[in-house]
Amino acid sequence: MYPLRQAQARLDELVARAHHGQERVLLTEHGRPVAAIISVTDLEELQRQDAADLAECRAIKTRSGPGVPHEQFMAMLEAEDAARV
Repeated sequence: MYPLRQAQARLDELVARAHHGQERVLLTEHGRPVAAIISVTDLEELQRQDAADLAECRAIKTRSGPGVPHEQFMAMLEAEDAARV
């Protein structure tokens, strides 16, 4: 973790660490996490996961129809995730 003010002075180094070392750099402000520097590879993977999650939500909605309670929906997602492993 790096305080934002210190990170500004070391931005080149922190970006290189994220890019080359595949390290996720957490930036803080007043001791609290506020942002992260990640590699483009990590970002693309997160975006792929988001797209897959959205597609899964749409598929569940289609199968289940409207009005599925939140708890039931979350249980369905967890069951599908467990089945993939």
